[in-house]
Amino acid sequence: MIQNEKDKSGIKEVYIGMPSLSIELDFLDIKEYCFYQKSSLLTIQNNFKNNVLEKTKGMNEKQKSMYYEYLADERWKLHNVFPLLQWNTIFVTSCSLFEYHLQQIQNFVINHTENQTINEEASDFLSQFKKFISNKFQLNIFNNKIWSDIKDFKKIRNFIVHNANEIKLCDNDSSTMQNVKKRLLYDLQRKDLIEIIENNTFGIITLKSFEVENAINTFENFLLGSCKEIGEKLDLEL
Repeated sequence: MIQNEKDKSGIKEVYIGMPSLSIELDFLDIKEYCFYQKSSLLTIQNNFKNNVLEKTKGMNEKQKSMYYEYLADERWKLHNVFPLLQWNTIFVTSCSLFEYHLQQIQNFVINHTENQTINEEASDFLSQFKKFISNKFQLNIFNNKIWSDIKDFKKIRNFIVHNANEIKLCDNDSSTMQNVKKRLLYDLQRKDLIEIIENNTFGIITLKSFEVENAINTFENFLLGSCKEIGEKLDLEL
C-alpha cells in the first residue's frame, strides 16, 4: 500500500512499513546541515580575511609578513583543518545512517518473507546485506554504478575512522606515505574520490568535499531504490 505524503522534502510516495519516509527525512536533515555548515564556515573565513585586510592597512611589507606569519596557524585551521573535520564528520555520520537504514530494510525483508534467518557469512555488513537480499530477490540496484561507489565510500570511511584520516611518518620515511597511498588507491574503483594533503612529516587522506555531498545523495538513492524494488518484489501496491 502507498501512502501519499507531501512536505518540504518533496516526498510523494511512502511504502507502508518500508523505511522510505524516515530515509528521506534523515538525509534531508544531513543535506540541510551541510548547507548551514558550509555557509557558516565561509562566513568565518571571509570575516577572517576582512579582519586581516583591515589590520594590515598602513603596514609596510615587513610588518605584513610578520603579521601573516603570526596568523599562519589560525589561517591553516580555518582553511584546512576545520573544513576537513567538518566534511569528515558529515561523511562518517552519513555512512552510519546509511548502514542503519540498510538494517531497517533487512529487518523489513526478514519480517515479510518465509525464511526469517540470516545465514550469510560475510566480512562486513555491506557484503552481508547484499548476500542476504540477493538470496531473496534479484535487484537491479546492485548492478549499477551506485553500488560500486558505495563500496569505495565504505573503504574511505574505514580509513578515516581507523586512522583519523592521518598518516604520520617516522624519521621522514616517505615510503610509508607512498605505500599507504598506493594501497588505498589500488583498492578504490574511483581514484578521483580522495584528496591527499601532505608534507615531510604527515599526510592527510580524505574524501573530497564535493564528493561528500555526492556520497550523501548516493546513499539516499540506493536506499530508496532498494525500497522501491523490494516493495515491487513483495507485491506491495503501487
